[in-house]
Amino acid sequence: MLIFVKKTMILLNTTFYLDQRVIDEWHAWVQAFYFPLMAKSATFVNPMIYRIHQQEKQEEAVSFAIQFSASSLHDLELWEKELNAMMLSSLNEHFGESALCFSTVLESWPQTT
Repeated sequence: MLIFVKKTMILLNTTFYLDQRVIDEWHAWVQAFYFPLMAKSATFVNPMIYRIHQQEKQEEAVSFAIQFSASSLHDLELWEKELNAMMLSSLNEHFGESALCFSTVLESWPQTT
């Protein structure tokens, strides 16, 4: 008899709100700093960048979401204690108020048919 165990998926989602003038510089920062920072932990994998389409178009700003998969909620403790502070410090140093962000943790929920 085979038994299948459903494993929940944990996603760390960080939404960035950017001044239009810093998009290219921010994207370079993500590639050079943020992705390598998260890769150091070896617990955050499969980074994805999404542009957020807003209902009301804003000429001065644009939003992006970056998601990483994590293996457990326990892995997020490392992010909360060390990586998040490093990311926020670097973001503020490079962009000041031209780039703001907030993070949420998503956990998959079982579906019923």
